[in-house]
Amino acid sequence: MNTLLPSLAPRGGSVLSRMLSSAFARRAARVLAASCVVVLAPGLRAADSVLISETFESYTSTVPTVATPATNAVKANSSISAVSGNATIGGVSGKVAQLLDTSTTVGGALEFNAGAAPLTTMVASFDLLSNGTQASNMPLSIGLSGWNTGTGTQTGASGRRLVEVQFIQSASATPGYSVRVGGTTNVTVFSGTYTAANKQAVKIYANSGSTGIIYYGPDTVPVQRTLPANSFAVFLNGNIVTMSNGTPYQSL
Repeated sequence: MNTLLPSLAPRGGSVLSRMLSSAFARRAARVLAASCVVVLAPGLRAADSVLISETFESYTSTVPTVATPATNAVKANSSISAVSGNATIGGVSGKVAQLLDTSTTVGGALEFNAGAAPLTTMVASFDLLSNGTQASNMPLSIGLSGWNTGTGTQTGASGRRLVEVQFIQSASATPGYSVRVGGTTNVTVFSGTYTAANKQAVKIYANSGSTGIIYYGPDTVPVQRTLPANSFAVFLNGNIVTMSNGTPYQSL
């Protein structure tokens, strides 16, 4: 299986978020993102290699893409700009990426390529904040996709997202979020709610290899876990998500 890329895809609103690896966002949303990090070999803390760590601090307003994305870089974006952070995300003197997509027909996107070749294990983490409300439910989808060298948005279609964490932006103070297995199945494997006014810290561990791996999550007290072959696990705000199958992981 190819490299797993995180992606951010909202509809209707504004989002700020910091991301590492790849992110994709689309359809009228307001979101702030403060950081993103993708690492290789999640089970070996001392040996982890950070492939991408983006805080958006170096950009005045425009977040540039690269012509040949066969590397660790932003490969596609639209409706994205670097703006000042706030007390909740990024800091008042820091920067965040803002997705401000007001189109009902064309989606905004922010996607990174992680690594110069396909990977079998990866950790993707990012912080995000819903920075607006919507009269109707609008989804922001963050997902992992296959590694590729194209300049187009790889995770724009749900069938290309191997893993998807979807946040709903609405008029509710506690809108819903869900975890989905993408590809041809596109099945929801967890549903819950989040507090829209709070920063959300998302971490996805993925193993597309043929054997299980040992890893440590963002727990306050380190916990050693096993991630089986061809599976993934999701943490939200330091808490592991128990999937609908009753286990803390789900098959890819």
